[in-house]
This record gives sequence, C-alpha cells and structure tokens, in this order.
Amino acid sequence: MRHFGVLRECGNVRRRLNASIGGTSNLGYGRDCVSANARRRCDVLHNGRITEVEIWRGDLVSNGPDDVAGSRNSGNLRDCSLNLNRRGQRWINCARGPLRPGVDFPSMAELKLLIENASPRRRPFIVTAIFTGMRLSELRGLPWSDVDLDAGVIHVRQRADEQQKIGPPKSKAGKRDIPLAPLVVNALRQWREECPKGPLNLVFPNGVGNVEQMSNVYELTWYPLQKKCGLTVDTGEKDADGNPILTHRYGFHMLRHAAASLFIQYLGWTPKRLQTVMGHSSITMTFDLYGHMFENIESDRADMAKIEAAVRAA
Repeated sequence: MRHFGVLRECGNVRRRLNASIGGTSNLGYGRDCVSANARRRCDVLHNGRITEVEIWRGDLVSNGPDDVAGSRNSGNLRDCSLNLNRRGQRWINCARGPLRPGVDFPSMAELKLLIENASPRRRPFIVTAIFTGMRLSELRGLPWSDVDLDAGVIHVRQRADEQQKIGPPKSKAGKRDIPLAPLVVNALRQWREECPKGPLNLVFPNGVGNVEQMSNVYELTWYPLQKKCGLTVDTGEKDADGNPILTHRYGFHMLRHAAASLFIQYLGWTPKRLQTVMGHSSITMTFDLYGHMFENIESDRADMAKIEAAVRAA
C-alpha cells in the first residue's frame, strides 16, 4: 500500500489534465471546475492515496457531466499508472485483481475498531457507511425523508456532488432501497435528535445543517479516525524531527467494498441482489469487483476430487 516520490508525476498529470480540457467542454461546463478537481486528486496522489485516484479515474468515465472530458482525463491517469509501474512504484487499482480484506479494504476486526473509536458525532455516519455500502456522495446528500427507521430501510434517491449541489444518483441504478442493520437503525434514531437542522433536512450535514464538504469528511473524520485506530502506513518520508510520516491505509470508498463483502459472506446474496443494493449499473461491474467472493473453495476442492475419482475409475 506504499507509494513514494510521485510529486513529479502528479505535476505531469495535472498539466495533461488541464491541457486536455483547454476551455469550455462540449458538455457546457468550464475548465475551472474540472481543473480544481484534478488539482485535488493530484494532491491526493502526492500524499500516497493511490486508491482514490483510481476510483476517480473510473468516475470520470461513468459520471459523464459530473466530470468533464472523462475519457481523455481517464487516459491521462492511466498513463500515469503505467509510468509509475515502469518506475517500480506501486499503483493500487481496486478494480483489477481480487480485493482482499485487511489489504484492499478494512477487515472485520478493523471495521470493529472503526466503529468503537468513532466519536459520538461521527459514529452514526461511519456505522451507516459500513452497513449500507452507500457512496460518499449519497451519504452527504441523504435527507431524513428518505430514511424509514420503522421499516428499517434507506431509499437512495439523490446525492451531493463535490460542489455541494444536490442532484440525482450517478446512474439510474443508483436509485435503490437498502435494508438497515439494527445497529444502524438505533444509531440513526438517536442521531436524529441531535442532528443539526437545515433547509435540506440532511442526515449527515455540516455543523450548520448544510451539505458537508468532501474534504471535511476526509480530513476531519475519515483520516483522523484511521490514525486513532492505527490503520496507517509508512510513507517512507520523515518529518523535521526524523520521525516517520504516516498516512491513512484506506480510502473512504473502501468501506463500500467492505459492505459488499459482508453482504456476500453473511447474507448469502446473489450477484443480482448485490448489484441492486450496491447500485451498480451492470452485473459485469459486480462480478469484476466481487466475483471471487462468491467462490466456494471447499466446494471446488470437493468437486475436483470427484472429477479425479471419475477419471481413476474409468
């Protein structure tokens, strides 16, 4: 999970992103929005948060108007990943290869740590993220009117983008209903009494009831919580006093993978059911990410033994 010395590559990516946008895109969005997004993501890359950059690359392709010039920018980030690999620096691509608990997303023990160490103010948010697999944009845009605690279900009908604007989910499949664990119901029921009130009636607003900025979620909640839990990695750099500089182990999106693994392992959901609850636009995406989690190694071994026995008996 370690990644060193990428500042120069970040600069190259940033320049290519800005150059690829040029001016106003065909979609009618200006370059300032996208270049700001690119700068933030490149800064993320510089700080070693490689997984989030790869997630953004996927979002560029799938979100359309949410990120301008998606395919071109995606190519630039793909080029970046190849350059980093050639230089012996690891690029973490969560969409390629089997996702592993404790490596690519939090393990069961780590999820327990996160829940136990979350502050009372942030615990409902963390618990909801873990047990629903909702995207960060969906959590930030979730209104109380879409939460039915009596029925134990969340209706995902809108999201908040990086500019704090409320809009529909990223795709038609994003509109879905998610069942809630009792822990989530209890946490939200208590939180509803304490939640800051605002015109949008959001479940997880900022301190004055408005849409929470993504950077605040990362810097004030997600990263400090991981540090508190010891979920960090050594960047290979040292501070002025010679102490190692640590960074967080997981991007927030990894809670989504953790939730999917729980749904498969403990609920026995079919791929189609998982696709629906996760809000994937295609079953292919579900299989690409989680297909290996549906495998039954013990059953496979038994089946192979049967094949061997059949051949020997022939």
